[in-house]
Amino acid sequence: MRARYALVMASVLTAVALPAHADENVLGYTVGAETLPKGAAEACVWITYHGGKRRGSYARQDLRAEYEYGVSDSLSLAGYLNGYRHHYSCGEDGCAGPLDELEIIGDLSRFRMSGFSLEAKKMLLSPYKDEIGLALYGEIGYSSVDAITGEKGKGFEMEGKVIFQKPFLDDQLTWLTNFELEAESWKPRGG
Repeated sequence: MRARYALVMASVLTAVALPAHADENVLGYTVGAETLPKGAAEACVWITYHGGKRRGSYARQDLRAEYEYGVSDSLSLAGYLNGYRHHYSCGEDGCAGPLDELEIIGDLSRFRMSGFSLEAKKMLLSPYKDEIGLALYGEIGYSSVDAITGEKGKGFEMEGKVIFQKPFLDDQLTWLTNFELEAESWKPRGG
């Protein structure tokens, strides 16, 4: 019941969000140097599908409800609620991994809220006012569900990016580069 409530709340946040003026993430995981203008807000729901393993039947959807706010014209903060929907039938032979290492065993069909993430992006140079756009990005997160297997546990992540952006041809062509460093930890429940 809580999962449905969270999904409904994420949809409502998306529907009533103030219009955003910058930071369109049209390339998925590659982000631009722009930040939201001061006082602007944006909400969206991300659904990413992962399917197919070497053996068995495996599907997973990563669900993220995001709310982002422009603290200043060069600083944006965002918060995410994260969840996973797993649907797999791997049996005793298991899904994925090398033949001698089983990654997932058994069957599962469930949605679980997993945790949260907090991010900050600071634009140091504007891609439209300076020669090249430059931003620093940081994200921390907590998860109580393993993304691949769906088992309970504790996980933490830290991510940092240096972002470069350069528009060309009246913003019809944009060059983006993200240098990223990420650290994750995971401990299954009881082990």
